[in-house]
Amino acid sequence: DDVIEKTRAQIDKLKDLKTGMMQELLTQGIGHTEFKDSPVGRIPASWGLVTLEQLIGKLEGGVSVNGENRPKGPDEIGVLKVSSVLRGKFLPNEYKTVLSTDVDRARINPTIDRILFSRANTRDLVGESAYVDKTYEDLFLPDKIWMLDVRDRLQVNVRWLSYILCSGNIRRAISDAATGTSGSMKNISKSSLLAITVPLPTLDEQKNIAKTLEAVDNELTGSTARLHTYENLKKALMQDLLTGKVRVKLDSPEVAAA
Repeated sequence: DDVIEKTRAQIDKLKDLKTGMMQELLTQGIGHTEFKDSPVGRIPASWGLVTLEQLIGKLEGGVSVNGENRPKGPDEIGVLKVSSVLRGKFLPNEYKTVLSTDVDRARINPTIDRILFSRANTRDLVGESAYVDKTYEDLFLPDKIWMLDVRDRLQVNVRWLSYILCSGNIRRAISDAATGTSGSMKNISKSSLLAITVPLPTLDEQKNIAKTLEAVDNELTGSTARLHTYENLKKALMQDLLTGKVRVKLDSPEVAAA
């Protein structure tokens, strides 16, 4: 229990660290001393301002296919749920197994070095986005998730853009641009998304910012994996105790010696 609590505390600290670092790095950059006011807040004087349309060259969505809530078999494919894109993370296990009658309709795999974007969700979750670090040939996009690619990798670092899309100011802009009569579901159009203004550092600074934040993300991933291991081990031990597979020795060494 002590190890589990310490690991949870470490995860909470890392989350707070990441939030603070994102706010600082994505608005103040690295090593700047001169700043200017802009429509997106105070930013380094050397940074530019662009719309997402100037950065994003390709934006494509999947299609709505019928699926079942069960693990897919070796020869089956999955369609992602909107819950697969959450808090800046891509969760590839959040999918439905596509029915055999709909397999031919599925299109667009999550692809390495792209960004997934939730175009329709609740007000709090619409606009959630996540970086894709590998290609998943057995998974496909639904109609409510877009995949974004940049216009020019010599000007824009994809991972940096993924962090910008998750930053507080941009998330608020996305949420404000979302529309919908339903109280539970909001949508954002391509034109509204691409019209949003973001600050633009040099490519080298983008890479350095992304590398710094990625290091914290890796620490978080490792700590979370360890926590799951500890929790599963605890559950297994408790089960063994309850079923009698493992017995607790109540006799202390002193009693045994007596």
